Amino acid sequence: MINNIFEQNRSLVLLYSIILSIPVLFYQTTLDMAEVWWVNETFTHGFLVFPITLWLIWGKKDNLANLPPEPTPYILAFTLLFCFSWLVSALIDIKVIMQLSMISIILSLSWGILGHKIFYFLLFPLLFLYLAVPIGQGLIPILMEFTANTTVYLVKLTGIPVYQEGFNFILPSGNWSVVEECSGVRYLIATVTLGIVYSYITYASLKKRLVFTAFTIITPIIANSLRAFIIVLLGHYSGMTIATGADHLLYGWVLFGIIIITMFYIGSFWRDSNEEFDKSAPASGPAKSAKPPVMYLAISLIVIAAIPNMLYQANSLDNSSSESIEILPDASKLGHWYITEKAPVWKPILHQPDQLLNAGYTSELGDVQLDIGYFHAQRAGHETVSTNNKLVNQYGGTWKIVTTSVSNISDSSINEYVIMDPGHKLLIWQWYRVGELQTHNPYLAKIYEAYMRLAKGRTDGAYITISTILSGDKDIARNRLSTFYNQSVGTINDGLDELQKNN
Repeated sequence: MINNIFEQNRSLVLLYSIILSIPVLFYQTTLDMAEVWWVNETFTHGFLVFPITLWLIWGKKDNLANLPPEPTPYILAFTLLFCFSWLVSALIDIKVIMQLSMISIILSLSWGILGHKIFYFLLFPLLFLYLAVPIGQGLIPILMEFTANTTVYLVKLTGIPVYQEGFNFILPSGNWSVVEECSGVRYLIATVTLGIVYSYITYASLKKRLVFTAFTIITPIIANSLRAFIIVLLGHYSGMTIATGADHLLYGWVLFGIIIITMFYIGSFWRDSNEEFDKSAPASGPAKSAKPPVMYLAISLIVIAAIPNMLYQANSLDNSSSESIEILPDASKLGHWYITEKAPVWKPILHQPDQLLNAGYTSELGDVQLDIGYFHAQRAGHETVSTNNKLVNQYGGTWKIVTTSVSNISDSSINEYVIMDPGHKLLIWQWYRVGELQTHNPYLAKIYEAYMRLAKGRTDGAYITISTILSGDKDIARNRLSTFYNQSVGTINDGLDELQKNN
């Protein structure tokens, strides 16, 4: 029976061929996505995205049987554009852009081969493919801040005294901290994924689908703050005996289940009938184009298959590691700051830099720690801008980020953090230096890295932090870091430039 359906449904065969072949041609990008799905529970749903998309499209097979493909070759220009985007992203190893580009290739190729009518008809399930891309980690700090501020606000409404410092707050009964797991990003992504599938199979109109999707975005964000508030109240009134251990997570998932069921129940009141689904389907008719879609698809796949080979050619740049000279040949003195042998209380987590500098300095203003991870030839696993390079280990580490902000210093901007563990609190300034550019912005650093690689063949970069103990007035600690920065940044930049020239 299935064979007969495929024989009689050319559009379905072409669409399935595109959705299944592109991830194979870009298999390394597909494997990178699958690795994140496997190791990060937030994105485990990614394993289901492609099967669900194929299932949603299969549900429209009867409509597709009456909709012959109508190739629109000029749309394939977008496919080439996305292929170029993938290639540039691969050169500088921005995996998320590579993955988004791969999904965009699927959509643009489907549009170009099948035509406007079929593409618009199946736009919703095709857009669903973007949920396979493990993106959303950037929302974590925003959601953490929203959860912390909302929870503290609700606690104050109850009359319970509370003191807040960033993501941490103190009640008379005990201390609480909003960590990554409390951000609600897992609830948000899972709810949106389920909500999109529900809206597609429940509503025929685009308006209803978009409204319900927006509902699935707003609801879990608000509900997560209520969850945190309820857990804090349970812990406070129980003397910190409940809602503080494993049951903390259990209550969260129970609430998540209640939210999902409630949302679907509310949404069911506006369910569309089968007749409305039939009306929303495009009218069938003979093909308006005699152009052979199979030929267009074959040529497109041949061209697309050549893109990874172009990457191998572009990666023929020198990838040797830098080991001949130190980052700072004379690091014993920077301005009025002298190197010290004191053991650091903290170091950034830097993944496989070509060279590493960890040095403590002292002056009459106090002590400052300088840490530099230098990457002479950036490549997969050895990158200046990477989620592997971070200040603290969010999972199991003792250090926690308290506040984050961007501050202006001299003619530059830096990322400012306050982190703490049970015995220390630090003020940290962090920035990147890619080629000749110094910036706090990781996206700008990646863009400039692409420019340097393509225009000048330069591939070096550095992840830099300076830190100091924060024991009282933050302005005193800021002045200490500012003084050290102004007296050292020129020497640091000169040292990095010299290191690049000599390798």
